[in-house]
Amino acid sequence: MVTAPVDGWEWSGSWVPKPGIIALRPLAFGDLLSGSLAVLRRHWRVVLLLSGCIALITQALTSAASQFGISDNSTFTLPSASTNSATALHQELRLLRDLLPVLGLTLPLTVFATVLGGALIAPVVSRAVLGKSAALARSGRRSGPRCCEPSGWPSRSRPPCRP
Repeated sequence: MVTAPVDGWEWSGSWVPKPGIIALRPLAFGDLLSGSLAVLRRHWRVVLLLSGCIALITQALTSAASQFGISDNSTFTLPSASTNSATALHQELRLLRDLLPVLGLTLPLTVFATVLGGALIAPVVSRAVLGKSAALARSGRRSGPRCCEPSGWPSRSRPPCRP
């Protein structure tokens, strides 16, 4: 690819300008997939560190919730096909009753971690689309005030966007 006179822009050989990793034209699924892989190739340290830290903390909290939510004497066995339907239904409901506290702790934690991961990686992707570098400290500063917005909580640090 030939570099354009504007810093960060590349000429893709066609009439469509390409400021970063994604061309400015209607995109197909393959273009989106190649763009996401290009973000991983160019900014792998930032993306890996952010997603790895979130996954590690989430997994540790989920494991702790599972360990304390399930008692030592509980066994989880699914009913076999040879048992009658009333006994099988009773066993399945008891299994669900025993697992519900654990699911009640781990499901909101997993949803929160997913929202947080999306909020932290969004500045990296947005800078990569524009062809700019993405540092960990800069993406943390840009996403810090916005971490609550994807979950529906309003941000107090800046006024709402106006069209």
